[in-house]
Amino acid sequence: MKLILILLLFFLTQVAYPQGHFRLYVENDVFAWKEKGDRYYTNGIKLEWINPKYHIRFLDKIFPDVKELTSETYGWALGQNIYTSSDITVSDIIPGDRPYAGWLYINLKKFSNSTTARRRISSDLSLGVIGPAALACPVQKGFHQLINSDRPEGWSHQIKNNPGINYSIELEQELYDSDNKHMDMIWFTNVEVGTVFDNFGMGTLVRLAPFRVLDSYFESTFSKHTTIRKMREGVEGKHQKENDSIGYLMSEQIPMKEKKKAGIYFFVKPSVRFVAYNALLQGGIFNGSGNDYTISPNELERMYLNFDMGVVIPLGYRWDVVYGQTFRTTEFRGAPVHYWGFINIIYNSKTSRQSR
Repeated sequence: MKLILILLLFFLTQVAYPQGHFRLYVENDVFAWKEKGDRYYTNGIKLEWINPKYHIRFLDKIFPDVKELTSETYGWALGQNIYTSSDITVSDIIPGDRPYAGWLYINLKKFSNSTTARRRISSDLSLGVIGPAALACPVQKGFHQLINSDRPEGWSHQIKNNPGINYSIELEQELYDSDNKHMDMIWFTNVEVGTVFDNFGMGTLVRLAPFRVLDSYFESTFSKHTTIRKMREGVEGKHQKENDSIGYLMSEQIPMKEKKKAGIYFFVKPSVRFVAYNALLQGGIFNGSGNDYTISPNELERMYLNFDMGVVIPLGYRWDVVYGQTFRTTEFRGAPVHYWGFINIIYNSKTSRQSR
């Protein structure tokens, strides 16, 4: 309940701010098309706020800029992830199953964007805690009581408290943009290092818009998550080039009748990830041996595949809704593949300075 109140206060104070981009991100296995129910990665929630007014100066030393920079924007987020065994009604440890775990964090962000090079670097610094202090147990039990669902019984064996600090960086580069602007392809690679996750991944994002032309993925910092249109792009940060931006020129060349068409588009995002360490499976680095149950390094799968697919639906000039599904291969030996769904609700609080 405390976490819910914190998230609500965060939303109310930030939406009242005159500029920016707000996103509520929810992942849950109840949204999955198949194998619904509480299992493994069972819930994730994140509230994200990106605003050109923010400039966290000390982060410039560890957050790199893309070459041919046209805009950079900062933001922050508050999130929580919840993980359980395959059967939450069992109070004892289930050998060979996933340990219970929670991860509560604050995330500092920087987006460095280049419309000319069709490239973006996204950097994150996460600070938080795993274990009982992450409040995963009371959140899940409280929600299940609210909806009259099965009571989770295995939280007494969850991974113990550990501080969490993680740094991640992602590079995205356009590979293909169709002549009719109804399809594009973006390659990406990312790295995470820290006390919670250590891994490396790469993949491809394909967007398909059968009913309207796509805006350039790199036309705006916020086009990463929204159907950006010329009249409501979301506010850019410093270094914005208003006169020679390729993205702006492209949007000027789009016929008005195309802009007025439904902005819905579909996406698929296959990726592969190589894992060195996962504290939510193996226990924290400071008390890993003190946990009741963890996955040993020999049982950890060092590579898994991820596949996302979904649809982005614009609601007017300020709102977008994203709905999708995630499929992930096994993360440790003996575990089945896992499915969950996700929903994004995105709000852009002011039209772009780039608009004419």
